[in-house]
Amino acid sequence: MATKGRLVPFLIPSLLLLLLLLPFLAFPAGAWGPGGSLPHAWLEPEMRGGGEVPLYPVYPVDPVDPLGPTPDESPCAPLLVEFARRSAELALCSLRHARPLRLCGSCVIQQWSANRTYGMILTTVQVNNETCERTLLRSDRLQLVYQQHSFSQGLWDAASCEACLVNGTNGTREVASWMISFMQQLNKTRTCFHENSLVPRYDLEGNVKHSAVCNNCRTAYNTLGKMYAELQKNGSLCIDLEDAMNTTRQLWSVQFNCVEYCSDTPSVLAVSIFMCMLPIFFYMSSVIHSRQRKRRLVTSKRMKSTNSSASLHRAQAQ
Repeated sequence: MATKGRLVPFLIPSLLLLLLLLPFLAFPAGAWGPGGSLPHAWLEPEMRGGGEVPLYPVYPVDPVDPLGPTPDESPCAPLLVEFARRSAELALCSLRHARPLRLCGSCVIQQWSANRTYGMILTTVQVNNETCERTLLRSDRLQLVYQQHSFSQGLWDAASCEACLVNGTNGTREVASWMISFMQQLNKTRTCFHENSLVPRYDLEGNVKHSAVCNNCRTAYNTLGKMYAELQKNGSLCIDLEDAMNTTRQLWSVQFNCVEYCSDTPSVLAVSIFMCMLPIFFYMSSVIHSRQRKRRLVTSKRMKSTNSSASLHRAQAQ
């Protein structure tokens, strides 16, 4: 028993070593793959041999072209690659012009190109009379091509970009003339802000004064506001114009504190005071009217009692 207890610590390492050497004992040296990989007998039949295609083919990716070759060799494959390129260009343009927001005016060409390619996918027919729409858009549950187009088009519609665009040559879309005029006036106004705020001026308390901006740029700012109001009235506003005007208003009122006070403030104040005093007038008039009515009632009652007593005396005298 003592001998068996002394042999147990030596048996456990021996069993572990035997388990490690078992694969080499079961397979000869030629059965192993190159570089000590798994034995060929353990691989799937499609993965045996050096020149055969593996079970799941891996498509190479060209480092110059991130899209790489497409595994689909149908006639719709070039359209898929073209749509991928156009969508990537549109996404890149959108993010580059996210701040300041200039989506509609800067990415109109990319949006038109992506829509044009998507339209070709919808109308192109293959040799077997099967449309590319069915092959690329409805062949799987995810519908990646359709989802990508829906996202880009939804972003474009949410920005109301079509309100600032007109039809161009060869069926293209281009920026409208009123948008160009507004942007020119915007640049003129922003340039005036910048030039008149270079030299800071201080008041007696040490705060920065922007009187030069308020005085010298008021005409340009008012012209920009009138143009914006006219475009808003005509329904010709897109996100580029809205964001530009909101930012300019914030600069004018918050940063430069060029608040325009209404010229008819006294008249507005007088009307407000009069409207506030109306309830008091009505209350006083109602009180006075009720007191006068009570006096009339008392007087009439006294006259009636006097007349009745006089008539009673006459009756008694007779």
